[in-house]
Amino acid sequence: MSEGLQRIENVTQRLLVLTRETPLLKTSTDINTLVRDALDFMEVQSHKKRVKIEMDLKEVPVMQLDANQFSEALLNVLDNALDACTNGGAITVRTYVSGQKDPVVHIDIWDTGEGIAAEHLPRAFDPFFTTKAIGKGSGLGLGIARRVIDEHGGKIVLESEVGKGTRVSFLIPLNSREEQPEGTVT
Repeated sequence: MSEGLQRIENVTQRLLVLTRETPLLKTSTDINTLVRDALDFMEVQSHKKRVKIEMDLKEVPVMQLDANQFSEALLNVLDNALDACTNGGAITVRTYVSGQKDPVVHIDIWDTGEGIAAEHLPRAFDPFFTTKAIGKGSGLGLGIARRVIDEHGGKIVLESEVGKGTRVSFLIPLNSREEQPEGTVT
């Protein structure tokens, strides 16, 4: 019974995060540091599941981001990637900048897990949509990640193939780093 109550509390907290209208508190943030911290946080769990974590972090400029919310988006996607790797596998995280005129910072997270069936991809960001077994997922993680990335002026792209894995990409315009001075609330 207490496990069920704990699950209800966790889902309620995640739903509040998804629907909250809290302002962003943007500070100078090193994206590569956020990625490293998120991967450090997932290390014990990935080791238990025999999932290899790889990083390919290119030089990315410091940006004005809400580090807490951005970390939450990263952790939600990494948690999904780890859950998808049911029989070991690998998760690779890559950061880089593309484009000359309108540069974009990319954070790509891909896994060698089960993949998502094509018919489920259009609903993947819908609140409470999950392909996980009952009690194994709330269906809120990708929706929360999308909201956070949208609020930072970016977009999130999801690509997947059953049996090959999934790639989630955060694309953040580099010019968003100049929108407000540090400590600005939006």
